[in-house]
Amino acid sequence: MVVFEIPPIGCYPIVLERIKSNTRCVENINNMVTIFNDKLGAKVKELSSTLKDTTIILAKTYGLVYDMINNSSTYGLEEAAKPCCVVGKYGSGLCVPEKTPCEKRDTTLFWDQAHISEAANTIIAVKAFNGSGLSTPANIVDAIKSAKSTTTAHNGTSPSSVSYLNILLVLTFFVVLSYL
Repeated sequence: MVVFEIPPIGCYPIVLERIKSNTRCVENINNMVTIFNDKLGAKVKELSSTLKDTTIILAKTYGLVYDMINNSSTYGLEEAAKPCCVVGKYGSGLCVPEKTPCEKRDTTLFWDQAHISEAANTIIAVKAFNGSGLSTPANIVDAIKSAKSTTTAHNGTSPSSVSYLNILLVLTFFVVLSYL
């Protein structure tokens, strides 16, 4: 199973617009998110020690997205403040009619005021699957390999098949949410 941290929503265009902030991020909001993420990490660790046959991976996306916001060019992103698709008042609804979304959708961090773009989600997915430092205790590929090497006699099912299914379900959920 993969659990993703809450990203630095204090830097999201919808928050900056509603609060009328002149800064790049509203750090009071990000501080609350950090407190939540710290507690989430502790709970994931506790749950992992309780559920011995389940691999739970924590994807520490807060720091990665924060870095994408502040060092966007490092990730091949050219726009990290303005959304590609401008939506109605308070960031709700569809793209504003007759206003074309940005042309360089693969180089923008935010799709709309409340969601990161496909390009940003791809960066997160690649790092979660293959990278180091984002996912703990291991990246997704290494966790699957480790689970495959450990088999149990529990109903003839290996933990890898259960863990692999959990990973796919959670990642599918994450991808679906990113498009809502």
